[in-house]
Amino acid sequence: MLSKQWNKVSISFALVLCITLGLNADVSYAASQLRKPTISQQTQFIKSIYPYSYRDWNLKKSSQADRYMLLADMQFESLIPLKPIHLNYASKENFSYLPYSSKHVDDWTQRLFNFKTKMNHLRSKDGLLISYKSPKYRYLISPERGGGIYKMSHQVSQYKKISTKRVYVQFQSYSYSAIFSKHPNMNTDFLKKPRSTWTTIQKSEAQLDKKGYAILESSGDKDYPWRVILLSFDQSSLSDKEISKYK
Repeated sequence: MLSKQWNKVSISFALVLCITLGLNADVSYAASQLRKPTISQQTQFIKSIYPYSYRDWNLKKSSQADRYMLLADMQFESLIPLKPIHLNYASKENFSYLPYSSKHVDDWTQRLFNFKTKMNHLRSKDGLLISYKSPKYRYLISPERGGGIYKMSHQVSQYKKISTKRVYVQFQSYSYSAIFSKHPNMNTDFLKKPRSTWTTIQKSEAQLDKKGYAILESSGDKDYPWRVILLSFDQSSLSDKEISKYK
């Protein structure tokens, strides 16, 4: 009798332990074998995610128009050094557009999204004209339609290599706004560097805002060595099973 009772207790304890540790086959558990990046690795990760600011992103699901819209937002918020030819707006379909060197735009879409469009006109799903090409220039919808007041620094704290070219990273995002800052003229280049290198003032000005994760792919670009495949700020993390989809 005592033996049977002990067996029941052992089985119950084992079930509780499995559920607690996430060993149940139906339980999706967090990524394993995460590593802390070196300062050099962290710097590369941070610089590569920086232009995306606070936006969720899925490269595979994005349309060409989505990519050009994001490029215009990045330019407006000075997240990338893409400059218009001049500031004489062109009016088209009740919206304003700025002209850019077609080559420079192609260079940036190749750099960030690994593609170059052959289409002269790019429209969003609801029909909004995002970009069009003239004999001389590539026009992007005017970024002055709106934009964020914060700049973000995505401090990668852990990573995991998932293939020869891809990694999974988890990060904490810090936000800085010149509008609300006691130091509105502060150079924001510090946001592209690991927080461990920030000054006391910089740390006090950039506040912890969000948490998230990303899938990055090696790009071979010296300034943006990792291409963003997936970026999420939903405060969670991916499981090993979910990560394996991006190998």
